[in-house]
Amino acid sequence: MVRYKRLMGKDFETIQQRMERMLGTIFDEMRPTMFSVEKVWRPPIDIYETPEEVMVLVEIAGMSKRDINVTMEDEVLRISGTRPDYSPATKMKLHQMEIDYGKFERTIKISLPIDVQKITAHYKEGFLKITLLKKKLPHAITVEDSHKE
Repeated sequence: MVRYKRLMGKDFETIQQRMERMLGTIFDEMRPTMFSVEKVWRPPIDIYETPEEVMVLVEIAGMSKRDINVTMEDEVLRISGTRPDYSPATKMKLHQMEIDYGKFERTIKISLPIDVQKITAHYKEGFLKITLLKKKLPHAITVEDSHKE
């Protein structure tokens, strides 16, 4: 089931990104257990919004924080890195293979004014939490007539 996430009336992901994710999931389930293709995998994410901030939660267990990269440029938040392969070097008889290893990447378009100097990222217990503080919009000041008649 595809969950649609909206922020200020705009989708976080384009239709193309949704289709790629859906097709990737279908083909991942069909991959042969003895066949490994070098590919970039996409960890699952949740995105939340409050009046003050946008929070992105990424599930990437088995990582070290030094192996995770987070950048924000031109309204695009990019999360990438490499998860090491913990499976035995010599696989005698493989029964099931569902865990993705190697390079991963997620990109998210954030169509809100974000204070890029105040973006924080914390990695704990397999989850990366990225907090993007929204820029405060300028407060409108009413101009009054100073001439008294």
